[in-house]
Formats: sequence, C-alpha cells, structure tokens
Amino acid sequence: MILTIILCSSLLIGNETDNIEKLREFYRTGDVPFINYLFESTSYCLEENPQKKFNYGFNAISLAVQNGQYEEAEIVLKDMIKTFPDRKEVIDIEYASLLLLHKKMNSAKVILNNMNTESNERNFLLSFYYHLKGNQRLIANEKLNIIDSSFSFLPEVDSLIIKLNKVPEPHPKKAFIAVSLSAIVPGSGQLYTGYYYEGLSAFGICALTGLAAGTSWLWENTNEKKDRTYILPCITTFIYGLFYVSNLYNSQNLTNRRNAMEEQIFWESERNIYLRVLQNETFSNSKFRNTISP
Repeated sequence: MILTIILCSSLLIGNETDNIEKLREFYRTGDVPFINYLFESTSYCLEENPQKKFNYGFNAISLAVQNGQYEEAEIVLKDMIKTFPDRKEVIDIEYASLLLLHKKMNSAKVILNNMNTESNERNFLLSFYYHLKGNQRLIANEKLNIIDSSFSFLPEVDSLIIKLNKVPEPHPKKAFIAVSLSAIVPGSGQLYTGYYYEGLSAFGICALTGLAAGTSWLWENTNEKKDRTYILPCITTFIYGLFYVSNLYNSQNLTNRRNAMEEQIFWESERNIYLRVLQNETFSNSKFRNTISP
C-alpha cells in the first residue's frame, strides 16, 4: 500500500498524464476502493484546473463513502466547500445523495435541513428520506408536490405521487389474534398468517406430544398407588409444554415477519423509482459539475 501511495504521488507531481489515467483506470476497475480514494484525493489536492479538481473531489468522497470512511469523506467535503463556495448547494446535494444511497439517513437529513435554498433536488431527496425513514407518506408527498416543471425527472415524480396517493396501505396481521388462535389450536395462528407448512408442523408436533403426555398419565394411573412414580408423565408433559409455548412464540414471530415482508414488498416499487433517479448521472453530477468555469 505504501509503495502504491508513493507511486500515485510521484506520477501526479510529475504530471505524467498518460500514466495517471492508466493508473486511475486500473484502480477504478480493481477491488481496491480505499487506494482509489487516496489516488483521487491526491489528485484533488494537486490539481489546478477547477473542473477537474471538482470532479476529483467528488470521486474521492464517493469512494470514501463506499469504503465506510466517512471521516475522510467529511475532510474532502469541507475543503471543497471552502474551495468552491458558490457550489455549496451542489456539493450538499451530491453528498446527501451518497449518504441516502448508503442508508446514512440521519446524516443526510442534517445536510438537507441546513441548506438555505429550496431546490427541486433537495425536495426530492427529502421526499426519499421521509419515504425511507418510517414510510411517512404524507410528508414525502408534500415534498414531491413542491417540485416544479424544471426538474429533469418529472415523469418519475408524477409516478411517485400517483403511487403514494392511490396505492392502499398494507393491512398487517395482528400478532394478538395469531397467538390467541395458536393458544386454542396449536398451529392455527401460523395458518392465519399464511405459513401453512409451519402451522401444520406445529399442530402435528403438539398433537403427538400431547397424545404422548395424555397416554403416559393414563398408563401411570393403571398402576397401584404405591407403584406410581409419575416420572414418565412429568417428562412427557414438560416436553409438550415446551412445544406448546414454542408454538405461541412461533406464531407471533411469523406474524411480525410476514408484516415486515409485506411492507417491504409494498414500498419496493416506490423505492426503486427513487433509487433509479439518484443513481442517474444527470440527477446532479453531469448537470452541475459541467457548469464550473475552467
């Protein structure tokens, strides 16, 4: 790694353009994101052309975030804001986009809330945040409705508004009902939530262990009182109790799992639209980076 860093620095300082581009392409296609970050951040520090410097800076930030190095990303971010004060909105938008794509939602919201302008990109990102963080559909919808006709992704915005307004909420199963049903008839709570194999298995196991427990008690009572030890009935009853309680817990757990899966499926189409826009280069990168004067 040390040799690689020395090589990066020497090539950059020597301004060997062809070698620099070859090395950049090698690291871009290789599985070394943090080394690539070092290369891009070094390029950012040494580059004098404003357009290239800006691009190198964001490449470094993106690679640092991908590698989970958020402190390094913040260092480059703060320096970029000082170097390009007139581009602060663009920098905040792009960094917030990266954070949302990597599920750092609270950090992204802090950046978006501290912005002084009401841009279409900011409102779109805030809508995504409220959609992703707790499915707050009403607030997400409000942010989408603020977006004006100059936004490049109006068809996606219109599609999201329609879905957020018209698609019904998922109706989760009640864990209390599932547990109550399983308490009356083991396995019925699992059947209620749609887990038929688990329900039939729970019913079969509880039925067999319950039958074994009942049979052992009947058999024990056929002996003379002085010969009764109740060891076998106690063991079989204990085993039945374990499976019965496990059946109750399983019904509650499967209900929660089903509700979570339904909610995820319900919101999946909307999330895909948001992600498709955020991952599109024209969302902010190409649109704003090319406006910097060389």
